[in-house]
Amino acid sequence: FNDLDAALERQTAMTDVLDAVSTARTDLLPVFEAVTRHAFRLCDSATASLYVREGDTLVRSATLTPNETSASEWKAAGVDVGWTIRLDQVGLHPAIDTALTGKAIRLGGAAELYERYPDFPPLTGVRDALTLPLLRNGAVIGVLAFIRTAGVYSDADLGLLQTFANQAAIAVDNARLLREIEERNNDLAESLELQTATSDILRSISANPGDVTTVLEEILARAVALCDAEEGGLLIRHDDLLRFDAQITRSGGSVFLGREVPVADAGVNLKARDERRPVFVDDFDAFMRKRQDPTALPFIDTQRIGSFLTVPLMQDDVWLGNINVNRVDVRPFDERTGPILQAFADQAAIAMSNAKLFNDLNEALDRQTAMTEVLDAVSTARLDLSPVYEVVARHAGRLCGGHEALVTIREGDDVVVASRVVDSPEGYATFGARLPIDDSSPMGLACLTGELVHVRDWSSAADDYLPNANGRVVGAKASLAVPMLRNDIAVGVLGFMGDYAADLTDSQVALLQVFANQAAIAVDNARLLREIEARNNDLAESLELQTATSEVLALISANPGDLEAVFTGICVQAARLCGADHSGILRYEDGQIIVAASSAPENRAVLGMHLGPAPKYQMPEPVFIDDLRVLSTFAADLPLPVVSAVRVPLHFDGTLYGQLTVGRGEVRPFEPRHGRILEAFAEQAAIAISNANLFKALEEQTRIADEANAAKG
Repeated sequence: FNDLDAALERQTAMTDVLDAVSTARTDLLPVFEAVTRHAFRLCDSATASLYVREGDTLVRSATLTPNETSASEWKAAGVDVGWTIRLDQVGLHPAIDTALTGKAIRLGGAAELYERYPDFPPLTGVRDALTLPLLRNGAVIGVLAFIRTAGVYSDADLGLLQTFANQAAIAVDNARLLREIEERNNDLAESLELQTATSDILRSISANPGDVTTVLEEILARAVALCDAEEGGLLIRHDDLLRFDAQITRSGGSVFLGREVPVADAGVNLKARDERRPVFVDDFDAFMRKRQDPTALPFIDTQRIGSFLTVPLMQDDVWLGNINVNRVDVRPFDERTGPILQAFADQAAIAMSNAKLFNDLNEALDRQTAMTEVLDAVSTARLDLSPVYEVVARHAGRLCGGHEALVTIREGDDVVVASRVVDSPEGYATFGARLPIDDSSPMGLACLTGELVHVRDWSSAADDYLPNANGRVVGAKASLAVPMLRNDIAVGVLGFMGDYAADLTDSQVALLQVFANQAAIAVDNARLLREIEARNNDLAESLELQTATSEVLALISANPGDLEAVFTGICVQAARLCGADHSGILRYEDGQIIVAASSAPENRAVLGMHLGPAPKYQMPEPVFIDDLRVLSTFAADLPLPVVSAVRVPLHFDGTLYGQLTVGRGEVRPFEPRHGRILEAFAEQAAIAISNANLFKALEEQTRIADEANAAKG
């Protein structure tokens, strides 16, 4: 009966252990407790301990003692659950030899125990000591250790304890396999989550090629989530400054967004940059106290940081900035978060690089389009350059971030406003306004020197520097004047004014200089066209005058004694070539002014009319009268409604014979060339008078000869 009862009790213990093994997963404490509890109870063990091998150490995972006194002895000896034994600590514990050899060790009493293991923790009353290996596939994965203080272990005890060891080995191996599977699953899930986040970010980069801010905000949000952080910031380098270009906080605010700090003061961020790796700060407050370095992270409210992690953003070994994440409480990041955050940093670097390439390409395309439009305007412009000026002013203002641009053209000692693009009509001078070419304004100085004039801040400029500048007068922050050079001479100036003019980059100023050069080409082309057109007009006018002169000479030849016919022909040609409404010849005879000829047949009635006494003064050559109405003394000279007029004298044999006059019925002054045309016709009239006199003399001689012959006959 006793044997049967003992067998049943052992069978119950085995069932209990097997049940613990079958239900255990990664938490093996219930298995270890069941094994040690039954070993203690059934085998009269004073102490039962279970060690699990982890690399080159044995970690005690469970221990039971018979009473508080024994437990106190273990505790006094510094031995508690979780005690770790290194396998190179020879002489400390028999479990070391069992772990190394895979064989059980039995020591009969305290004398043998301390003789072989002198460093074993001091315990009293040891009668028997036993260590059993936990074997799985021939490898030792742990050790069971038992100590009896009353009697020794029987063969039945040894068999039962070996069974416990085998079951514990199964539990340990199962837990290891489950942990490996769980870790693999976690790694796969983490990898999948990271891959998904990366795919989403790449889609965002593709969908927002030039909007880097949107992409960086999404990257930071994903990084904070996957790193199990609570806050994060993305700092981007802008020359010598680091600036918060994206931020996530627990409150959802953006207290640091846009804040800048000198690169030299970036503290722990520089460590990540210099070492090209993630930098972990487990306890930021302790880190700050230890370093006593106020520049560790001066732009962060350190009261909000418990644990901190930063990684550098690198592109082609160029540092672009950092991604920082933190937890408000002290909860250190594990090593796996470093590569995760670095992956997001790499994505951010790609996004920034792509955005820069896209924006550079877009900007280059935009500039090329603008240049094409300017060149097209230049190529099609002739004498009217307004379209060129408008295109230049519009594109210059748009591409350089402002809307106030001015085009002025050199005319004599001034530059004249030819075109403008402004936000407010009072911003710049009006069309046609003139600015002197001197050192009183940016436009005048640029035209005077042929060099660019850039005032980035009028408030810091001396009071006597460019005192008449529009920018100074209207209170603009900055001004820029770009000369339009042709053969090193300024033919005009492009002007810009406003806050944006202070921040123009070298590339923008270079673009404006290109625009100015194109405008200068248009101005020079127009000048050449005007010269060609003027030369062509002169040639056409000369040819037309030559033709008219030939016709007058033919008229003189056909009517040698008929001055009225010749004068009428001269008046018709003079009115036509001068674009006049009326033309007439007034003859001075016997101190009177007499109408000798008119260009219009309907004016025959006035021929021979006396207009008053002839002038006593010698007429200059020629006389231009823009408005006869203000010269009442001359108004009576012509019987027709003439307002603008030109008069040239008719000289014959050194005597003032009269005058040739052309007139218009409205105020439309004649040009100097019209005076030269009338002088040519006046010479023709003198020839006609000479021929008529010769013809009359010849007729008189013929008459006298005829009379003499008749008297002789």
